[in-house]
Amino acid sequence: MYWWSGMKGKISEFVVKCIVCQQLVMIPEWKWEQVMMDFVSGLPILSRKKYSILVIVDR
Repeated sequence: MYWWSGMKGKISEFVVKCIVCQQLVMIPEWKWEQVMMDFVSGLPILSRKKYSILVIVDR
């Protein structure tokens, strides 16, 4: 689903040409300083009627 033949090369080629991708990203100093949440939805419905995932990322 999130992979294709030649994926690594295509991504590397894109990142080398992308000015935004070349910029440094601030790394938070403390735990829970920068937390992001999102839902992954549109998944197939399982027998328990679960069809989405809450993703929480602590950078």
